[in-house]
Amino acid sequence: MVPGYGKILDIDLASRKIIKKEIDPEFARKYIGGVGFGCKILYDEVRHDVDPLGPENIVIFAVGALTGSGVPTGTRTEITTKHPLTLHIGTGNSGGSWGLT
Repeated sequence: MVPGYGKILDIDLASRKIIKKEIDPEFARKYIGGVGFGCKILYDEVRHDVDPLGPENIVIFAVGALTGSGVPTGTRTEITTKHPLTLHIGTGNSGGSWGLT
């Protein structure tokens, strides 16, 4: 396990399967935090021709690198998906302690 990060949970709502994956230390160093994780996972797992509103699109919730550290404003959670308007990466984020749980 990479210090500061837990696991990646791949949850398929259609099949109701959950797969736990270890985070590769090189991945964590290269794509730091919620935006980096989300963009890289979306790029790797969603084909360019996938309908953003279709079942093959994914939604990624990834916490920032400082979540849980106690640093002020360090509790951000990034949500990343293929945006239905632009057909490119769409991100948004939320603050608060829910990313810790």
